[in-house]
Amino acid sequence: MLPRGQGKSSLMAAWGSYELFCGGEGATVCVVAVDEGQAGIVFNIARRMVEFDEELASRCQVFKNGW
Repeated sequence: MLPRGQGKSSLMAAWGSYELFCGGEGATVCVVAVDEGQAGIVFNIARRMVEFDEELASRCQVFKNGW
């Protein structure tokens, strides 16, 4: 448990990205949140992480721009 503003969404985005790229063939990552807005925040952070890393960007294609 962490208070507001301590990077929980960023941590979960990084962890989800790690699992997606290192989880083996057919890895799936589900983002579960209280509402669509929070899930969109985590998705957008993960999307930006992938976009800014050349190697990760070459390994995947993002189909959705968030919520």
